[in-house]
Amino acid sequence: METSLDSLSARDIIDAPVYCDEKGDWNIFRSDGERIGWSRLEESGDVSPIARIDPSEVRLLEPSGGGLALLKDYVRTLNGRDSVLGYAYYLVDNFGYEDFVSNVYFGVIATAVLDLLWRASLLGRLKGPMSGKEGVREGIIFYDMDRLDAPTIGAFV
Repeated sequence: METSLDSLSARDIIDAPVYCDEKGDWNIFRSDGERIGWSRLEESGDVSPIARIDPSEVRLLEPSGGGLALLKDYVRTLNGRDSVLGYAYYLVDNFGYEDFVSNVYFGVIATAVLDLLWRASLLGRLKGPMSGKEGVREGIIFYDMDRLDAPTIGAFV
């Protein structure tokens, strides 16, 4: 949960994670370390607060059936992206080459899955229970925009 809260923390609202829901609304989530603020970006550009959420009330989604299959497909997608390997290289470089790239890479994938499941669980807490497949799909939508914005070693080469 700590890692997921960290991924939702942002000093400026422009850096906060955004989840575009089925109605096309842009939902913004920001953690202050203790609570998660949920706001919506209005067409006027204003940001309207909706709720503050206690993260301890979020129970981790356990995907099964179609949800597990969809999660596996998404992990294959992540595994095929150069940006994921680039992020692993970035982390290895950032931490002074203290670990093997393979260890860091698998850690990146594991962290991605946990963050995705936690975000899916957060959405389930806010929107009501979702099936495993629907929950995983919405978690992917919420997570993937951030994944594509992660730093990579290629940004410095």
